Amino acid sequence: MSLKIADQMVVSMHYTLTDEAGNEIDSSVGSDPMMFEKLLRKNSHTATS
Repeated sequence: MSLKIADQMVVSMHYTLTDEAGNEIDSSVGSDPMMFEKLLRKNSHTATS
């Protein structure tokens, strides 16, 4: 899955990490979700030739 996160946005999500056999290695379920904050990019333009 791929999602684009806009500048100055905060995203929270729960996750469950499993190994190849399906055994749970880690999970955020039952606790606070992971939080990501995307800051404003200062030079968001790209150079063209």
